[in-house]
Amino acid sequence: MLFTKRTLIPFITAVAISSPLQAEEQVLATVNGAKITGQDMQRFAYEATRGINDPNVRLDPNEVMSELLSRELIYQDAVKQGIEKRKDVKAELEHLKRKLLVDVALKEAIEKNPVTEKEVKDIYDKEIKGKKIKEYKARHILLADKTKAEQLITELDLGGDFAKLATKNSSDKGSAEKGGDLGWFKPQLMVPEFANAVALLDKGKYTKVPVQSQFGWHIIKLEDNREIDPPTFDKVKDKLTQALQQQRVALYVKSLQEKADIQITK
Repeated sequence: MLFTKRTLIPFITAVAISSPLQAEEQVLATVNGAKITGQDMQRFAYEATRGINDPNVRLDPNEVMSELLSRELIYQDAVKQGIEKRKDVKAELEHLKRKLLVDVALKEAIEKNPVTEKEVKDIYDKEIKGKKIKEYKARHILLADKTKAEQLITELDLGGDFAKLATKNSSDKGSAEKGGDLGWFKPQLMVPEFANAVALLDKGKYTKVPVQSQFGWHIIKLEDNREIDPPTFDKVKDKLTQALQQQRVALYVKSLQEKADIQITK
């Protein structure tokens, strides 16, 4: 029987699987001469519990072994059938190989030039610390047609109720159910056209001309704005670290491009 990640969950117990260093040296079973090691069990346990946030989660080693035995038998049968020699399978294997090599190369590039906590702290102090964050509370009506948007602005000028018009006409169904209410948001989370229009509005006012974005035509009403304290260093440390790592990756790729002969053909 094969066990997926979900079906293995009921077999979680307090029984721990061997540590990686011990696991590498242990041959726990053989299938037609092929070895199943403690390292195989360790790798399977890691993959099966990845994404589960409980550090105390353990899989029943007997169930893991049963799964590994099944997989090895199927693998051997696939080889016997010559599946690995099929054109489609060879293409997929090549794709997986290239992906693995790219992932390892990127990981090692970051490890060779690691992001230090001082770098992260310097970015925080320069870009975030002590700087208030502007937030807005607004409503909007989203329409596919500019002419229809202009008609609704005319209705608003004549005293129309923004929330009712949003509920009746907005194509953004999520906010339409709430009278177009978007709640509090940071401008950088919105498309530039929307964010720029909101920033120019006074409280209680709405845009007198439709605002076009990639989603359509917006009529926007600013209800309130506020400034909040920036997040603490601990709250943004991981995100800043990831951003700096991405910069490292970009520099690594750029260095490869500069030395490469790249020709793009149609």
